[in-house]
Amino acid sequence: IRIFWVDMVLELEADTRKDGENEADQDEAERAAAPAIAKGMLQLLVVEARNLQPVHGIGTNPYVRAVLGQQVRNTWTAWSNLHPAWNYIMDFTVVSMSGSLEIELMSQAPLFGGDTRLGYVTLAVKDIVHAAKVQNATDGAHLTYRCEPLVGAKSGELVMILDYRPVQRESSRSALFWRAGRGLRQWVQQFRAFFLYHYWPCDKSAFQMYLREPVDITLLLISLSPFVTIRAVFYTILLLCLTFPWPPDEHQIVQFILAFKGLAVFDGCSRMMYGLLSYYICVRSRSCEA
Repeated sequence: IRIFWVDMVLELEADTRKDGENEADQDEAERAAAPAIAKGMLQLLVVEARNLQPVHGIGTNPYVRAVLGQQVRNTWTAWSNLHPAWNYIMDFTVVSMSGSLEIELMSQAPLFGGDTRLGYVTLAVKDIVHAAKVQNATDGAHLTYRCEPLVGAKSGELVMILDYRPVQRESSRSALFWRAGRGLRQWVQQFRAFFLYHYWPCDKSAFQMYLREPVDITLLLISLSPFVTIRAVFYTILLLCLTFPWPPDEHQIVQFILAFKGLAVFDGCSRMMYGLLSYYICVRSRSCEA
């Protein structure tokens, strides 16, 4: 039974960390769209909790939940621990100085039921920003160490480190060029993926490529074009797609060389046969002098 319980706790902890990583990716995407209205970035390092009181009837499984506006962050759960140490970093986008950072210390229910609040700490955003400015003026650092007692609890305190940095505004011209460059890079990557997939797909047979896919047939006909200029442009684009922006794959480069040289040999043989046929026709008709 003890081994089963330990395995269950490890599995629950892994699921919690995975959910936290997914939420962090989603929050990072939200922060990427926020610089136009954001005033600064607040980073909270939840270090540890001290002198916690056990929850009556069930084990104490503490974790920290921080809320700033509509942004919610959770640490992982420290199972059966009255002196948890998380060392967990939370990032927040500050859009208003009138709000407050609500930090709750919760105890997660082991199997079912609601979580229990062990205590909470409320920090005004204005106070955090002011403390960061004072700290920066004093020793040039933005970090602020806080050890706050838990409100609503008989005992216990929460240790954390706060770091606030204002958003550096870019000029409109540089921001415009940056967005244009990002859009161009995204378009080039999409074109590269489209071109390579339809010319050298990894999940389609030759029957599926050349009898069902019109795009694949079109690329094949362009690569077999009798006009040298069209073929040169086609294989130049193919070589650039294979070598940029990542290092080329040896197998793809070898396949490119074989295709390019094979087509060159085929084109040479075709032109030779065409020349011989033309000469034979003109000899039979006795019109070679014309």
